[in-house]
Amino acid sequence: MSMIDFATAIQSLGIVMPALLVLVKATLILTIARLLLAAFPRLSAATKHMVITLALCGAIALPIIGLAVPAWRVPVLPSPQGAPASAGDTTVSAAPPPAKAGAPARTIGATGDDDELPRSTVAAAITVAKAAGVVKESRLDAFSRGIDAAKASWQGFLLMAIAAASLALLLRMAVGIAGVGVVAGQSQEISDDASLRELDHAQDHLRLPRAVRLLRSERVSVPVVWGLARPVLLLPASSIDWPAERLRVVLLHELAHIKRWDGLTLLVTKAAVALFWFHPLMWSLERLGRAECERACDDLVLESGTKPSDYAEHLLSIAKALPQVDPFRSVTLAMSRRSQLEGRLLSILQPHVRRAHFSLTTVSTIAVLSLMLLVPFASVRLVAAPQPPSSSTVTVVAEKSEKQHASFDLDKLVDTSEVLLAKYDKLTSRRAPVTGREWYERGYDFHQSEHFAEAIDAFKQSIAHGYRVDDAMYNIACGYAQLDDPANAVKWLRDAIAAGFDNYDHIDNDSDFDPIRETREFKQVMAEAPDHERRKDDRLDSTLRRYDALHRAPSPDGEAWFSAGFDLLALRQYDRSIDAFKQALAKDFKPSTTMYNIACGYSRKGDAAGATQWLEKAINEGFDNTDKLDDDPDIDNVRKSSQFAALRQMADDLRLVHKWSLFEGDWVDVLPRFRDMTRKYPNIGRSWFNLGYAALQAGQNAESISSFKRALDLGYRGSTTMYNIACAYARSNQPDAAMEWLQKARSAGFKLSNYIDNDQDLNSLRSDPRFRELRKEVRTEN
Repeated sequence: MSMIDFATAIQSLGIVMPALLVLVKATLILTIARLLLAAFPRLSAATKHMVITLALCGAIALPIIGLAVPAWRVPVLPSPQGAPASAGDTTVSAAPPPAKAGAPARTIGATGDDDELPRSTVAAAITVAKAAGVVKESRLDAFSRGIDAAKASWQGFLLMAIAAASLALLLRMAVGIAGVGVVAGQSQEISDDASLRELDHAQDHLRLPRAVRLLRSERVSVPVVWGLARPVLLLPASSIDWPAERLRVVLLHELAHIKRWDGLTLLVTKAAVALFWFHPLMWSLERLGRAECERACDDLVLESGTKPSDYAEHLLSIAKALPQVDPFRSVTLAMSRRSQLEGRLLSILQPHVRRAHFSLTTVSTIAVLSLMLLVPFASVRLVAAPQPPSSSTVTVVAEKSEKQHASFDLDKLVDTSEVLLAKYDKLTSRRAPVTGREWYERGYDFHQSEHFAEAIDAFKQSIAHGYRVDDAMYNIACGYAQLDDPANAVKWLRDAIAAGFDNYDHIDNDSDFDPIRETREFKQVMAEAPDHERRKDDRLDSTLRRYDALHRAPSPDGEAWFSAGFDLLALRQYDRSIDAFKQALAKDFKPSTTMYNIACGYSRKGDAAGATQWLEKAINEGFDNTDKLDDDPDIDNVRKSSQFAALRQMADDLRLVHKWSLFEGDWVDVLPRFRDMTRKYPNIGRSWFNLGYAALQAGQNAESISSFKRALDLGYRGSTTMYNIACAYARSNQPDAAMEWLQKARSAGFKLSNYIDNDQDLNSLRSDPRFRELRKEVRTEN
């Protein structure tokens, strides 16, 4: 059967015809997506997820676009004798049927002397006009008409049954969303400083502007992201005992979902499955899409520098606590599912997997291009080709006459530009806030995205509606402080205090006021606060006691020193803060971040030279948060120096992963840039380490070894560099050298226990008796 014969058979099915045409088009889109994935198996997870999401969204958009845009009628189908042409054709290719007995004859043409159009033509026009919204129709009438049409045939009953099943699935999804909302509302807010600092660091690394609430609940067994405009990250109760590294990778993974707007794509794809629940390709692609979505977030975590074997170990540990039944599986994004675990672990541990991700601009551009292809495809209608006029053809609109003013074009009635623009405005317009709470939330969102002027206006509207007046005034003060307008900031802060805002501890520690904290006006406001000096002294005394206790402790860890340094910096005890951070650095705790905070301490105390020196050390050690370099008020004194521009450029140059390539995991393509950086910064160990790592991932083992050894000579990350040299030798099938460098890394303090069991770079050594003995020794040490 030819395609035209098939389409003709479909069109003969009456009421089922439009649904079947949509199904055929959807199947074509889904099949193309499947073929693309099969033809390019090495695409990155983010690329595969985008292809799948566009296909599922395209399928669900087909009927919507078909109703919203004018029909594009393609006259290719045969028009046999005796079959009337479709509505909207200018001719009818058959003689009028004979009148039924007892019924008056009906006129098909408009060629007589009547002043009115035929009743059937007018009725068709009104029906189409009502469907387009040009002429209003009673909802009850429209519903009744649809039910009557459906009940007229078995095909109609079939469509109603399919629609009922789709509605049931959509309702189930709505119940699941409501259930997660209830759990989130009953969860405990996480307020401990360590967790919130990790959350801030993860948001900074991913450049995520939206605020995220961090909650803990006994009713979830795996980390879960929920919500779109105000996202929530739910951690299981067991997370309270997680090590800091596990919490870090969990936060990075879950915030990656938020950065990629995976919550939105999850709901859209689930809705597509609900509407096309009977289509096996839809279920298959949806399951594959969820798996690729998780792998794309895994790639973002690995991009942060997390060792693949460590990350895999954390995933396995979380998966062990999973129950057999997950009630929120269908409506939430969870970090670890048993059904996806094996494929994700293989992807994580594979060294040559493409690991790309896309900016919002790129995704938007691809979506617009896809929509431009989808619109004409959705609007295509196959209609009967007109036949040459003959004696058996009756013209609907005859020769021009005085009565022709009564004829009209149905397409013009329905598809005017005004109607289409009205539909577009209705779909795209964003409803303005109408309540004080909505204005307050709008202001909060603007403030979090650093649109401070817009935030101030929204908070003023919240005040006008009488909603959280004191908090809104306080937030306005914060906004003016960020705009470096101390006069207005202090005015609104005083108004907030007068209105009842009395959380002076919060004011003392709120970084929003850092740009104006040293001004006379702000200091005067704080001096007038009740018990200000006592509260300040209490906090200072407590922190100093903790600082002194650390000096007396036999062997305090680096994290304790880091925390003390952070609090001392906030209390403007700059010398003690610098000392505490240096103690943390001596314990090798987060070297690059600790060095950056030392630079902040020197900058805040006015020592620009010392701050610049430590900022350069931090960048050389691995600090690459360019947003902090651009905006952090703690390094204002460095930012004014002549050396800052060069340091800022160096931080960008020495980032291990850049956004210049569409496929950032394609290390072969980006090797030339890393080589250029070693020529630009020949005496910085980090540039050689980056080249060594890139060459290792690209399979250039000899270049990797020489680069790592150069980084080691320059004193960069000794134990880690030694371990990577061992990996490169192992991948080069040089077991003696690999074992030698593993022992060197171990002696230098590298924790082999975190990598030796799972790192695939060491696979060539696993049959070596020396390697087996080393594994036993490492396990005994733990």
